[in-house]
Amino acid sequence: MKISLFGRGGKVGSVLSPALEAAGHQLVELGAAEGMVDFTAPDAVEANVRAALEQDVPCVVGTSGWDPGPSGELAAERGVALFVAPNFAIGAVLMIRLAGEAARFLPRAEIVELHGEGKKDAPSGTAKATAALLPGDPEIHSVRLPGLVAHQEVLFRGGAAPDDPSRRVLVRGLRSRRAAGARKARVAAAGADHRPRDASCVTHILGYGPTRGHRGSPGGSWAQDARPPGRGSQRRGGVE
Repeated sequence: MKISLFGRGGKVGSVLSPALEAAGHQLVELGAAEGMVDFTAPDAVEANVRAALEQDVPCVVGTSGWDPGPSGELAAERGVALFVAPNFAIGAVLMIRLAGEAARFLPRAEIVELHGEGKKDAPSGTAKATAALLPGDPEIHSVRLPGLVAHQEVLFRGGAAPDDPSRRVLVRGLRSRRAAGARKARVAAAGADHRPRDASCVTHILGYGPTRGHRGSPGGSWAQDARPPGRGSQRRGGVE
């Protein structure tokens, strides 16, 4: 498939680019693309997505720190698939889902997320997606230091006595190398055009249903009312 990859020279893009080519995809300019993938920066992503949608090119976006709402409205208006996810790594998606489950029983929580000093948004998109599944407005502590890749902890505390260890839970997600996340991004990109209309997050692509009874989607979401084609559709496809 012909894919336009924005952020090809970045930390994720430099890993994702050869992975896409090794999978048989062709990297092209947007004007010749059948799908677009964006791993750029918060101040660049919206213009990239809008340019793709205006050319009816479906988009998969891994950039965080921006508001996809306006682009979602454009995608819905044009009937083009726009998939936005804060994290494509299986481990991160499971961590978000597990945190959402723990929140049903342990109402108090705080999030600690750590990334390298080059990450431009804080809190991270993964931390925000996690917070969306937790009750109230949980505190998010962001750390940016050299040498870190990605690390997040969600600390839960129940309503029992302070010295009761049975009511304290820690959900932790670690990633030691960026390549793992890039491979999961390729998996998500490959599945984006083959999901039914109600596909709402990376967990669907991995074979899970949504987390019932929780606000938000663990992993990402289709833009509002956009119409990604189902399997076997004959219209111009999303990213494969």
